[in-house]
Amino acid sequence: STQSVIEQTFTGLTRAGVAGIFGDDKALRFQFVPTAQGVAVKIRVLKPSPYNEDEVFEINPKNAEGGGMLDIISLGLRLGLMELYTPRQDGPLMLDEICKYLADDDTLQAAGEFIQQVSHDSGRQMILITHKGGLSAYADKLFEFKPGPNLTVKVETED
Repeated sequence: STQSVIEQTFTGLTRAGVAGIFGDDKALRFQFVPTAQGVAVKIRVLKPSPYNEDEVFEINPKNAEGGGMLDIISLGLRLGLMELYTPRQDGPLMLDEICKYLADDDTLQAAGEFIQQVSHDSGRQMILITHKGGLSAYADKLFEFKPGPNLTVKVETED
């Protein structure tokens, strides 16, 4: 059904991001639940219990990893929508502060690798606007905006 294709698309893209960035012990699933107003999306992140291997518990993505997990889930939703949109929209995808809650170097590195891989796999240029300097290592081209004299902006580029 169309609903299962949508669920699989969202789950597949986002699961790869969550697992690659936060560890593959986490399972992510999108469920579309009918409501009186239409359809609601339920996002579930499951993790095995450290005390009992047969038990799992649900993680609230809003609070997980300092909010960084919600950043990656939101990115997965955007990418899923792009995949499902017909006709395909060509051109670059602009992403503003998609990793704002990722705090440490390891998660930023994993996020950079994930974004770079998605860009490569989709054949789509991604333009990231960020204050996270750690993501610059994954850019094909870097534009850095710095304050200039008299309220101007100086733009520096690197390949």
